[in-house]
Amino acid sequence: MKNWFNLLAISVLTIFTACDFNTSPNVLWEYKTGYRITSFPVVSGEHLYIGSDRFYCLDRKTGKPVWEFKTYGTVSSSAVFSNGCIYFQCGGLYCLEEKTGKMLWQFWTEEWSNKSPAVSGGNIFTVINNKIYCLQAANGKKVWEITVSGNTSSPAVSNGYVYINDDSEICCLNAQNGRTVWRTKIGSGFQSPSISQGKVYVCSLDKIYCIDANNGRIVWSYGTGSFAPSIPAISDAHLYIRADGLYCFNVLTGNLEWKMDIANNLKGRLVVSAGYIYIRNAKDEIQCIDINSKAILYKIKTPPGPWIVTNGCVYVGSANYRVYCIRTPEAK
Repeated sequence: MKNWFNLLAISVLTIFTACDFNTSPNVLWEYKTGYRITSFPVVSGEHLYIGSDRFYCLDRKTGKPVWEFKTYGTVSSSAVFSNGCIYFQCGGLYCLEEKTGKMLWQFWTEEWSNKSPAVSGGNIFTVINNKIYCLQAANGKKVWEITVSGNTSSPAVSNGYVYINDDSEICCLNAQNGRTVWRTKIGSGFQSPSISQGKVYVCSLDKIYCIDANNGRIVWSYGTGSFAPSIPAISDAHLYIRADGLYCFNVLTGNLEWKMDIANNLKGRLVVSAGYIYIRNAKDEIQCIDINSKAILYKIKTPPGPWIVTNGCVYVGSANYRVYCIRTPEAK
C-alpha cells in the first residue's frame, strides 16, 4: 500500500509540474496525446515521431498532427528509420511507412519488449524477452533467432556484427547467421553499447570499458567509483558519460581529460551535438555545456519525461499526456 501511495504521489507531482510549465514563453507548441509519453521522441526531416497510447507523427515546427497509428498498447521503444520505413516495439515489432503511417508488416511473439530495434544491411535486429531476432526489414520474415539470458540490452549493429550487453557480458554476433564471434565479461550492468571506429564502449554500474570490436579484448577501462548508467556519447576523439559528474575521456587511451562536478545531480541520457553537451539535472533543467570552455551556457526548465535536442528546440514528452517543443536560447 505504501509503495502504491508513493507512486501515486510522484505521478501527481509530475503532472502538476508539467501543468505549471504550460505558461513558459519558450514553449513554441504543445500537443496532447491520449496517454503519458512512453518513448523518446525522434526527429526525421520535418516530422517528430513519438510513442504513447498510439504512435504519433507531428510537424516538428508546429506540433500539428500528420498521422497517428493505433497500437494494441503503449509504445514501448524508441523508433528507428530506414529506407522510408519506421520501426518500433509495441508488444510486437511494427514497420510503418514513414510518410503515411500505413502498416507494412508486424512481427509478434508471446512476449513484450521495450528494447529499441536496430536496422542494418537490409535486416532489422530486435530483442524480445530472451531471444534476439534478425528479420528482413522489407517484409518482417525471420532470418534467424538465438536465445540469450533475458537481461539483455538493445542491440547495436556495425560492419556486419551485432553487439549486445547480455547479462554483463558484451556479446558480438555475426549479423548474417547469429553465431557468436566473441563474449567479454564486464562488471554488472545493462546499458547498450556504443560503437565507434572499431571499438565498443559500454558502461557497467561503476566503470566504462573500451573493447576491441574485432576480438573482444578490453583495450582500457576506467572506474568512476560511482553509479555510471549512461550510454556513452562519442564525438570526435572524445567520449562522455554521466556518473557522479560529467566525464570526458580520450577514446584512444582512456585518459580522463576532464571531469565536471555539477550541482543538483545529473540523470538520464546525455546528448553531444555541434560542440555542446546537453544533460538534465535533478531539477529537470536541461543544461547546455560548452565542450571547450566547460561553461554552462544556459538551463531550460522542462517537465519530467523523455527528451531530445535538435534544430534549436528541446522536444520533451510529459506525464500529463503532452509533447512540448521548447525553444533554446541560441534559437531566439
